[in-house]
This record gives sequence, C-alpha cells and structure tokens, in this order.
Amino acid sequence: MQKILKTSILNDKKQLPEQSGMFSLSHQNDLLYVGYAANLRNKVSAFFSENPEDKNLLQLISLTDTVSYEPTENLFSAFILSKLAIDKHLPEFNNLIISITNYAYLGIDFHNPPFFKVIEDTQEELYYVGAFENRFVLFDFIDVMNALYKFPNCKDEHYPCHLLKEEKCDGYCLKDNADKAQLVIDNYIFPNFELINELEKKRQMLMTDLEFLQAELIKKQIKIIQKYYDRLKFLFVTKAINLEFEENGIYFKIKNGLIEELKTVKQISGFVISDIEYRDNEFLAIEKNKLAEAFLVYKKVKELFPRKIEELYEKTSERLRKKLK
Repeated sequence: MQKILKTSILNDKKQLPEQSGMFSLSHQNDLLYVGYAANLRNKVSAFFSENPEDKNLLQLISLTDTVSYEPTENLFSAFILSKLAIDKHLPEFNNLIISITNYAYLGIDFHNPPFFKVIEDTQEELYYVGAFENRFVLFDFIDVMNALYKFPNCKDEHYPCHLLKEEKCDGYCLKDNADKAQLVIDNYIFPNFELINELEKKRQMLMTDLEFLQAELIKKQIKIIQKYYDRLKFLFVTKAINLEFEENGIYFKIKNGLIEELKTVKQISGFVISDIEYRDNEFLAIEKNKLAEAFLVYKKVKELFPRKIEELYEKTSERLRKKLK
C-alpha cells in the first residue's frame, strides 16, 4: 500500500488517485480505520474537509497522521480487501463510525393517506421497501409517479387535499380500498418495467417531432423510475442469495446475500450471519447496516451468474404475490 502524510493531503488532495480502492487511516503505525471507496480522492479528502458533529469521527480525524491506500480495478475488490483487513487488524474506529444515519425506507399504507412515507425505521404498521442511501430517490420517485399518472403524493393525513382540487391527483383517498391497494402493488411493490417501455416510446416520438425539451424531461423521469425499480429488484433477491464461488484466487461463501466466509492463500476469514426474522411487512426491507455489503454482493453475483438472479427474482416475486393476495 502507498502511504501519504495527512498534512500532505491537506495541501494537495490530487496526490490521491481518482479510482476505486481500499484506504486506511493510522496514527504512528497504529491502524485506526479501514475503508473502501469508488473514488479514493473524493472519499479520503472528504474525511479531512468536513467539520463533523460525530465525536468519534472528529477524534479519528484528529488522531490520523498517515493515510495508506491501494487502488483496485473495481469497488467490489476494494470492499473485499477492506473486509479482510478489518477482520485481520480489528481497527478501533470501524465499529464507532456510523455512516447510515441518512438512510431511509419507503413506508407504504395501502389504504389510507398519506399512502407513502419516507421514514427512518420499520417500527410503524406500514409495508416497507428499502433501505435507500439517498432518501431523495424516494421523494423523486413519488413526485414523478404523481406528475406522470396522478398517483398519490399526499403530504399528510388530511384529505381530500389541494392536489385533487388542482387536478394533480385522481383522488385515491376517495377510491375503493381494493383499487388503491392494487395500484400500489403494481407500481410501487413490483417493478413495472412495461411502464418504462411506454415512456421510452413516448420519448422517441417526442424526439421525432422535435419536441426536445419534453423528450429530455421524459428521459429524466425514466431515469428516476429505473433507479427505484433497480433497487426494488435487488430487494426482492438479496436475502435469497446463497451460493459459493471462486474468483481471482478468492473463495466466497454467501449466505442470505452477505459474505459468510472468505479464503485467500494468506487468510481465512469467517463472518457471523445472523438469521434475522423479518416480518411479512419487511419482505422488501433489509437492515441499514447490511445494505452496502448486500448491494455489492448482489451486483457481483448478477455479473457472474445473471441467470441465477433472474431465477431468484421469479421465485421471490411469486412468493410475494401469493402473500399479498
């Protein structure tokens, strides 16, 4: 690994490469923290450019005198290197620094307004989707579905609201419960990829008619919907991923979408995967602190075994449809 003094980074962050990799923060050769990044320059320099309220993060920054880093070909490789290093060295601050405080879930009430809540936990009697690292993904999705199809975008429990009066909503608060529930199931619980296909056709027609501004708006809306549906598909599959494989000399054992064991020539690391009992309304929810690892594992398995992901999606989506009947 390459080493740079913290003072040197403060003077010139361009010394760090703009690529994925593992990094560590140390004090007089005492390893304090190990992390990984899609962009080493941005992630590491961010540690020293903020004035954090978290006392543990502030202490880590204050103690750090040296930064070490190792570039990798991709984010997954950086994550694996960091996971092995953490297991081997047990850095003091890795269990103290919390990076999930802004994560959120979409909480759904199938029958009553507000039908959708962007919420921090899964304690209420709602149906949960998530977690999401960026809650604005959820706000944007709700807004776009309302703008395109007049689907619910309630701000509180009071109804009917101004959206109905302004003809910006079809008044789901006044509709039959079964109709409301089915709308949510078809568009918010299951990915409606046909909806994206229809929007793409509309965008192409606008381009043909030289309506470029409208076409660009549709393109942005498609991107927002696709982002939500991609995460939704991950949530269908992640807890059902159980397999073993080897890549680049590393053996992987995956349990419930998380890494249970890693083996290299130099190291064998085992990780406890607790069998969490998720409630029926948490079928599409996972713990916030498992999200980053689960998503990286999902993308790697999707890359190596795409058919496996499709098979799991078909099975889990069928299970959920039966549960929701």
